[in-house]
Amino acid sequence: MISRAAGLVLFLLTACTPEPRVFSDDPVTVPSVVGADVSDAREDLTDMGFLVRAVDEVTGEEVDCPDGTVADQDPSGDEEVLKASTITLTVRGCR
Repeated sequence: MISRAAGLVLFLLTACTPEPRVFSDDPVTVPSVVGADVSDAREDLTDMGFLVRAVDEVTGEEVDCPDGTVADQDPSGDEEVLKASTITLTVRGCR
């Protein structure tokens, strides 16, 4: 029999553990995020299971900025890729 304290610990561990991401071999259609705020685009793509990389439109260097607009993306919208694929966003107006 499980003690009350052990049961509480088990409950907390179960309740606080994030759901595992399920990756499959089935292709997923990439949405177009060109023209969107980079922070919104990053969140939407991450929620869909993609990895997201943002690069500055001028320098081509990787950036981590909450502002800016997505000027381009690779792969482009409507392409089919596997979940956990990396989507590269080219960002304009990153300060």
